[in-house]
Amino acid sequence: MKKIIVLLFLMLGYIAQTHSETFESGGICYETSSDSTCRVVMNTNGYSGDIVLPNTVSHNGKRYYITGIGKYAFEYSNIESISLGNYVTSIGYGAFKYSEIESIDFGNALQTIGSYAFGSCHKLTSIAIPNSVTSIGEAAFAGCVGIVSVSLGNSVKSIGLEAFWKTKISQIDIPNSVTSIGAAAFSNTNLTSLFIPRSVTSIYSASYSSSANIVSGCDLLKSIVVENGNPNYDSRGNCNAIIRKSSNTLISGCSNTVIPNSVKTIECMAFEELDSLKSITIPNSVEKIKSSAFSHCRNMTSVTIGKSVTFIGEYAFSYNTQLTEVNCLAMTPPQMEERSCFWCYNTATLTVPAGSLAAYQTTNWWNEFSNIIPIYAPGDVDGDGRMSIDDLAQLIDILLRGESSAGNADVNGDGSINIEDLSELIDMLLNS
Repeated sequence: MKKIIVLLFLMLGYIAQTHSETFESGGICYETSSDSTCRVVMNTNGYSGDIVLPNTVSHNGKRYYITGIGKYAFEYSNIESISLGNYVTSIGYGAFKYSEIESIDFGNALQTIGSYAFGSCHKLTSIAIPNSVTSIGEAAFAGCVGIVSVSLGNSVKSIGLEAFWKTKISQIDIPNSVTSIGAAAFSNTNLTSLFIPRSVTSIYSASYSSSANIVSGCDLLKSIVVENGNPNYDSRGNCNAIIRKSSNTLISGCSNTVIPNSVKTIECMAFEELDSLKSITIPNSVEKIKSSAFSHCRNMTSVTIGKSVTFIGEYAFSYNTQLTEVNCLAMTPPQMEERSCFWCYNTATLTVPAGSLAAYQTTNWWNEFSNIIPIYAPGDVDGDGRMSIDDLAQLIDILLRGESSAGNADVNGDGSINIEDLSELIDMLLNS
């Protein structure tokens, strides 16, 4: 019985400690969060105009410090501006979402800006994150199409998924305090350049498929640089891309990207929605092209796929309505996850190694291309996709038969087949 009584008292104490009250003062609704603190909450009568929050507020003879803006507190409101008090440390989920707010003074105590806090606040034009803030939540300013200027304080550690998606910022200075950036954090903006400091050790996808691209749809972006010394990422050889070192995976690219011949994988959505991308060459080092890697590149006209690619994910080149030239150098047709990998089967010409023509014509999804033609590489006389002693024997036979036109036997490309082609091929074999 004694144990039951003690447990009952503990439960009553916990209930008393966590019980909250809601009250109104000066047209603002509050909810207590402790014996001495409270947060601003939604007012059924709505909010409008300019709001200046006091540092403290009194209720039933007690004084409460205002330490937070609660979930959905000003959502859809006609508020025009707000000045936070000196004790507000957090802005909750969707606090100002879809509101008419035009400006905000964050105060000097704010630490966290919650997910969707200012989502689709179309009248905001500039944001100055104070030095006190350490985290910017998922989609915190997503869809704020009027924002053209953002400055980040020097204590920000994390920038969430889609944090500044579809704003109109043309530049962003990421401070050395930032350690993590979520996928699509700066996507569909007007960024022209991006510098990733060495402090950023996590560029993550969270719930955003498996993509870690932070700049998809940035058509004006021309320069991507990762600071030397970053332990997890680089932009090797001035490639204008972000590459994950541990797996040699390219996770973010732009229209100026030159994929290095050391990359093994093109990550999901790495070049998605780049209308400014006209053509791309995927080097021979690449083995996998993941889903939607180049989807919605609506002005892309040609792509060259290196000889080591073995897998192409679904929608990898989908929605590319201007794609007319697909060059695949792989001797074995890469596995395609779905027919949706390409959307240009009837409009694009597929060129493949001559020795693999039949394989492409009989392999699922590749055989959907209505026009497949062979590639004859210099020195590959017999068209098997590689240069070897067999090509030398084939060329000698052609010369002995006196043939004047035979596939790729014109090794030196002078328009005729003669002893000079034989000499050229021998040199190529000796130097290969």
